[in-house]
Amino acid sequence: MSRQGKVDWNKAFPISHVTREDLVTAGFPRWKVAGLSDDEVVLVASRMGDMHTDCCYHEAIIEAAEYVSLLYPKKNINGELV
Repeated sequence: MSRQGKVDWNKAFPISHVTREDLVTAGFPRWKVAGLSDDEVVLVASRMGDMHTDCCYHEAIIEAAEYVSLLYPKKNINGELV
């Protein structure tokens, strides 16, 4: 959507993903991760999503929005940085 168009307030944007390599990087043995089915990795990802929502979702949104604001400074109506 362009900045000028209608806002879809319920449009979902992906947050993250989980890979088997992520599990290895987190410290789980490669042989054990290799034995996980796709469904089991989906369960890990689902639980991560639940935990993220339960613990710090809104704080993370604020931090991410502030980060983007630093990358893309806002301008006032006169085109000056604010």
